[in-house]
Amino acid sequence: MKVPLIFFMSAQNTTEDLFYYLYYLDLRKRLIPRQKYLIGRDSHCDIILPDKAVSRQHALIFWKNQQFMIKDLDSLNKVIIDSQAYKEKVLFDKDKIKLGNLFLEFRIKEKKITDTDSISSTLIMENKLAKILNQVKDEQIINKLFDLKEYINKSKSRLYEQVIKDELTGLYNRRYFDEMIVKESDRAHRYQRELVLIMIDIDHFKKFNDTHGHQKGDEVLQTVANIISENIRKNDMAARYGGEEMSIIMPETNIEQGKTAAEKIRVKVMEESLSRTGLQVTISLGVAHYSQTTANSHNLIKTADHALYQAKNNGRNCTVYQV
Repeated sequence: MKVPLIFFMSAQNTTEDLFYYLYYLDLRKRLIPRQKYLIGRDSHCDIILPDKAVSRQHALIFWKNQQFMIKDLDSLNKVIIDSQAYKEKVLFDKDKIKLGNLFLEFRIKEKKITDTDSISSTLIMENKLAKILNQVKDEQIINKLFDLKEYINKSKSRLYEQVIKDELTGLYNRRYFDEMIVKESDRAHRYQRELVLIMIDIDHFKKFNDTHGHQKGDEVLQTVANIISENIRKNDMAARYGGEEMSIIMPETNIEQGKTAAEKIRVKVMEESLSRTGLQVTISLGVAHYSQTTANSHNLIKTADHALYQAKNNGRNCTVYQV
């Protein structure tokens, strides 16, 4: 079985100053705006991915509102980008796309900058494996190599989850939050997209530890984290910011939606904490919205922190928002 040639893509923006690339293995193809590209295992697809975990018609890349988007075509193993499953998503610089057991990487580069074609270590491994597969004739050996690759990818995914998740709460950790808030702020700034950041603090948390012990305090943290996770959208990202403080990054969200989401979580914690933990727990929330005055991640965090500080000064168990 000869492995089909798979490629990475590029396309010229209407502003004529950017190139868009989708890296895969050691090849590339220019992606033309306003055309659609079907991705899957089927031989009729525009982009053929030779992996049994890839659906016959897995995803579609298309041009909309002067940018590229990817859409999951009800595939078995979903479209995974930066460890999250998406039904449809705008493709941004450095998005890492996982289809089945295969990895692709989307990059945006200015035309005037020399293209060095730098790729991640994951794609380097894909490249080397593809070269080996193209030289192997024995079908059994090819299948064993794919099985080995699947095992390696699953192991890497598990390790990656351990690196980016907080062990106690199951939320993303501070390190991953720091990475993603920069990424999402840059996206909001470049494309003038909506973005909301919510900072959350558990009211009088020290009192729970002092009165009931640290084990009960951990239970309170886990419960609040669970309630947050249960009441955010799939594309939102909740993280443990530090201690009893948590955060939610909400892309494509305006200030009214952010306020509504924050209030929903506040009420849920107040209503459900007693039955879940045996303790009445409340939280304070600060909501910040991307604007020209919060045009970078540092200022956005600072604005949300200031709103949270005001919520505490207002007596706690409330939401304060700033634009």
